[in-house]
Amino acid sequence: MNLNKFTQRSIEAIQSAQQMAQEAQNPQVVPEHLLLALLQKEEGLVPQLIKKLGVYLEDILRETEEAVTSLPKQEGGQVYASNEFSQVL
Repeated sequence: MNLNKFTQRSIEAIQSAQQMAQEAQNPQVVPEHLLLALLQKEEGLVPQLIKKLGVYLEDILRETEEAVTSLPKQEGGQVYASNEFSQVL
């Protein structure tokens, strides 16, 4: 994946998703990690769009956190991008 093709904010979101996966001991970075990273940036575009749609950001944030928490865990090893994550990018 060539990060030079992304904006600085996109790179930050990708790095945040990778860090989340590592901290949660998930063997793969999945789209849910990226969504959570985007939702947690209150000044970002995603939370603003969700609010404008009249959807409760807190509900989506909670459900996404639950999805990330339920992902498989693995001690040690390297974290890698899942096929789904790569397709999203």
